[in-house]
Amino acid sequence: MKTRTKVLCYIAGAAIIAITAMPFYVLFNMSIRTIQDLGSKLRLPDSFAWNNYSTAFSESGIWRGFANSIAVVAMAVMIIIVLSSMAAYGLSRARSRLSGYVSTVNLTVMMIPPVSLLVGTYSLMVSMNLVNTLHGLALLSAACSIPSALFLYSSFMVSVPRDLDEAAMIDGAGVLTTFFRIIFPQLRSVTITQMIISAIGCWNEYLMPMYMLQNNRKHTLILVIKSAFNSFNGVADLPLAAATCVIGITPIIVFYLAMQKHIIKGQIEGISK
Repeated sequence: MKTRTKVLCYIAGAAIIAITAMPFYVLFNMSIRTIQDLGSKLRLPDSFAWNNYSTAFSESGIWRGFANSIAVVAMAVMIIIVLSSMAAYGLSRARSRLSGYVSTVNLTVMMIPPVSLLVGTYSLMVSMNLVNTLHGLALLSAACSIPSALFLYSSFMVSVPRDLDEAAMIDGAGVLTTFFRIIFPQLRSVTITQMIISAIGCWNEYLMPMYMLQNNRKHTLILVIKSAFNSFNGVADLPLAAATCVIGITPIIVFYLAMQKHIIKGQIEGISK
């Protein structure tokens, strides 16, 4: 019975992997076709059109999209990590009803979908002259991610003993010194986990960049991919668009595969704590 159960588990796992990998296979298969090839997307093409990738690199503005996305991700992740970790430290160390109310409000904000606040958010961004700016998009992305990051940090912060704070105070350290030199290093696993989650979320963000970045030179990579699907002279070059998609998603997939052990470690430590 145990052997049969293992075999069924392997079969189920293989089926799930196949279903999950199928869209990526179809996307890659389309990216190496010619625009005239209308055959089945499940079989390999008769001739491989690798020039779709060279065209995507040279004509789609993908390098500028890469640079803009990296800049937005770097700024947003830094803001998220610093502000959410400091706020979680203050809430976890405060012994008042106010900290409980703030935590409750934070949980409430997490339940609100950002798209429902789009009109008010856009008006605010216009009034602050942050439309068509990468730092404005980074601030907006950070604001949308801070509530969940604060919740994650707060869950870990309660496990850090208060004795560390008291020992630092006896040695004459201030609040900021205590946090950055003593407390923050204890949060390495959750920090790496949050960095990965925030980076992937900012990299894949589509709705906010679409409304906030009308200038083509400010487009992030996701908007470059979207532009690749636009028709040129009434004809949509789907193989070229598919090649642009493959180029765009490859870095984030590699990044996730390289860092997935830190995500698993952070989640396990969170459960154990």
